[in-house]
Amino acid sequence: MAPPDKTFERPDEERVDERIRHSLEVRHAGRLVFVSDGKWLHPLFELETFLQEHTIPPGELVVHDKIVGRAAALLLVYLGVSRVVADLLSRGGQEVLEHYKVSYQFVTLVDRILCRTEELLAHELDPARAHRMLLELARGGSSTGQQPPSP
Repeated sequence: MAPPDKTFERPDEERVDERIRHSLEVRHAGRLVFVSDGKWLHPLFELETFLQEHTIPPGELVVHDKIVGRAAALLLVYLGVSRVVADLLSRGGQEVLEHYKVSYQFVTLVDRILCRTEELLAHELDPARAHRMLLELARGGSSTGQQPPSP
């Protein structure tokens, strides 16, 4: 089997600097507009709040996340992000990004991330349903009886 291609992107897009200092860094027109050092999926929920408070179109953002598994990919799609850079990308996250034709780059591709949300959403492709489930987990309870992972 050939090694995976490290990028899936539109040919007219420029490369993104692979260095990241925070858990999540978001750029608009090359300018850093949002950062978070939160754990688990909390930086993406913080980004959701940021986007609700600002008039920046999410499709114009470049989101650089240290770890993008299936849950993070579904949240990014839900938020309307069209460009993602991941230090670590799971195949489940890759499947979601490709399904929704989100441009992405990664440093390392892994089969899966050892996180309950990766298993919980293993067959999920509906970003809105995933968002509802993950919000419930983040708030500390769920119909599945699982608690969010510890930060």
